Amino acid sequence: MKPLQIPSIDTLCEELFQKIRGYSSEIHINKVREAYEFAKEAHHGQLRKSGEPYIIHPLRTAEFLTSLHVDEDTLVAAFLHDIPEDTKITLPQIERRFGKKIAYLVDGITKLSKVQYHETMEQRHIESLKKLFIHCAEDLRVILIKLADRLDNMKTLRFISDERKRIRIAKETLEIYVPIANLLGIGEIRTELEDLCFQNLQPLEHSKLKKEVEEKMEERGFILDEMIRITGKELDKEKMEAEIIGRPKTLFSIHKKLQTKQSIYNIEDLIAIRIIVPTREDCYQVLNIIHHLFKPKMGRIKDYIAVPKPNGYQSLHTTVFGINGSIIEFQVRTRYMHLEAEYGIAAHYFYKYSNEQELANIMQQRSGWVQRILEMQKDNGNSKKFLEHLRLDVFQDRIFVFSPKGDVIDLPHGACAVDFAYAIHSDVGNRAVKAEINKNIYPITTILKNGDTVKITIDKTNHPERDWLQFAKTGLAINKIKEYLQREPVDTKRTIGRKFLQKEFDRIGKNFIDELTSKRIKIIAKELPYKNLDDILIAVGDGSLSPQDIVHILHENKQLDTGNVSYIGKKCGTNKNFHSRVGLLIIGDNYKNQFREIIRTVNALQIQIVKFIVTKPWYARRHRCYLTIMVRNYSELAQVFEGLERIDGVNKIRRLFIRRQLIFTLYSLITIGLWLFHPFVIHSVISHWKYAETVSDIIIYFGTAMLFVLVYYLKILAQRSFPELEETAFYWPFLYLITTLALFTVLGEIFTFNIQFNWVFVIGMILAVYAMLTSSYINYKRQKIF
Repeated sequence: MKPLQIPSIDTLCEELFQKIRGYSSEIHINKVREAYEFAKEAHHGQLRKSGEPYIIHPLRTAEFLTSLHVDEDTLVAAFLHDIPEDTKITLPQIERRFGKKIAYLVDGITKLSKVQYHETMEQRHIESLKKLFIHCAEDLRVILIKLADRLDNMKTLRFISDERKRIRIAKETLEIYVPIANLLGIGEIRTELEDLCFQNLQPLEHSKLKKEVEEKMEERGFILDEMIRITGKELDKEKMEAEIIGRPKTLFSIHKKLQTKQSIYNIEDLIAIRIIVPTREDCYQVLNIIHHLFKPKMGRIKDYIAVPKPNGYQSLHTTVFGINGSIIEFQVRTRYMHLEAEYGIAAHYFYKYSNEQELANIMQQRSGWVQRILEMQKDNGNSKKFLEHLRLDVFQDRIFVFSPKGDVIDLPHGACAVDFAYAIHSDVGNRAVKAEINKNIYPITTILKNGDTVKITIDKTNHPERDWLQFAKTGLAINKIKEYLQREPVDTKRTIGRKFLQKEFDRIGKNFIDELTSKRIKIIAKELPYKNLDDILIAVGDGSLSPQDIVHILHENKQLDTGNVSYIGKKCGTNKNFHSRVGLLIIGDNYKNQFREIIRTVNALQIQIVKFIVTKPWYARRHRCYLTIMVRNYSELAQVFEGLERIDGVNKIRRLFIRRQLIFTLYSLITIGLWLFHPFVIHSVISHWKYAETVSDIIIYFGTAMLFVLVYYLKILAQRSFPELEETAFYWPFLYLITTLALFTVLGEIFTFNIQFNWVFVIGMILAVYAMLTSSYINYKRQKIF
């Protein structure tokens, strides 16, 4: 790949200084020039992967920051940010030359020593992130420099020859830095980073979509121009001062919409018209004018001025039916709102606030996520868990939820009523029983949506449940639930651990007792700090360990047992192309077509759906959905279960093992048949056999032993193959019926044929079967309580 063709570096630098003079007379150009010369000398002889002199990178970083109109210290630090990491010049030297403030900014961006973490580079990466966030809490300019630095690195990512490294950097950018830009409200950086990540992670899809969008824009170009003309003419008529801009959606945002829309032709708001006006009142007046000109689409009017997004974004959105049957989105905002949307936390460099307190309040609102990270860091000693919670709790999309008093609670997308309860107060969370959402009663684990009004009902006798950890999203809720569970008695933890561990193994059709042999526990001990089965059960019971982690270690690279042996794809050493056909039974309420969400959820995970049937049998209270999907491994199956369990209306999800159910049915028929025909066999023996007494004794003893073995096997088969059978009204009466059939058959044979044998032993064996069933039923009921 050819090096980039660039003008003289000194020429670029002079152009940069001209931009700085254009927006600020307070910045001392000589100090910024000094930083440039210092960096140029420090990086002398170093080249980028693109073949450019290294100094071009800090120069471009500083150049982008000028588009945000940043201050002098930020620009100086931008020039110096790579020096401590990539040259022999140390941070103390920078501090002596440029001062403590500049050194602090540079230190926040500098990664931790490679020597210190030479064996654990992932640990170095995570600890460097923590260091970055700590510095951000003190001075948010650190993250502005880091984002500008990452943006330039992403623009030249194609010059890195190692594909795995390119993918790692792009994924990290998408998972960490894009959400940070979003939280800071800097739309300009966020959208550009998203498209660059998309281009590097899915180059073929990016190229294909780019071509489709260009073709589509050729079709819609006239429509956009004409609607801008019509709107502008009407605004002039009403003497409204306004700037009108046509804006296509970014490729990445279109790509995200395609996850549910399937085709680009199904995306209604592919293009949008943005109208910028002087005042808040003008926004609503323009909205009325738009609705007078074009018919609004129901349910697509959003007032983010009255209720801003969690990152502070404000605007009016409306989708209308335009000319020639087109559907167009309008966005109406003030100049200040526009600056906030594009530049976020850096908008204050453009806009002069009336007082410092107003600016301080806005900065505090924008930096609230940093405080959440610092609190999370205190509660998470484990670095991998810290990064996981970072992605789930802080860097996900956010929603606003209201208390009955009108207080606004900021939660991550996908949060449930448990998260809301703990956000109100830990005592409310610990005692929560149910949630009243928009005046309707729902379970406490119900997923919340943006704009919901929530009231939590509490009971002083209630306490957190282990199940809540499957639904809770926020670090606060997860940590409080675990705190309670860890105070429970050891026996209770052990019992809960058994239940949840078996529930997870049920998904792959295994019994955890059979799976967790001493040999396999040694395998687990290599990755997790648990030496025996008891330690594992207790850790699962108190929430310290996820059952999924255990199954993942033992079965991640194994082909799933489908129960009916139906595979597609080519089998290879890693099983990457070897798909299993997995059947699921989903039971729940589908009165408002909630089961449509099942399709959306599975499609979003990019899992192929083979069959989808929804029925409501006459004998059942709830709807049943029979879903067949193609998955490669346990991780994909676990993601499907997790996604489906969070859908409103879904009550239970079960794996279907058709072949195993046939085996169970076969054994059941054999057992029933044995005892139905038993009297006829005994009668035949007594009537026609020479040694009738001996043979009949053998048949009765053998039949009794077979009863015990078959009933026991049926019970174990149900537990291992499809444990949901234990929960049905059919299972337990069926087993008791077989045993009762055997008992009355034996008693009938004793009195009818006057057989002389040790009938006390035989009846004792049958009663032992009764005792086994009764004990199993009591244990089953006790587990259900937990």
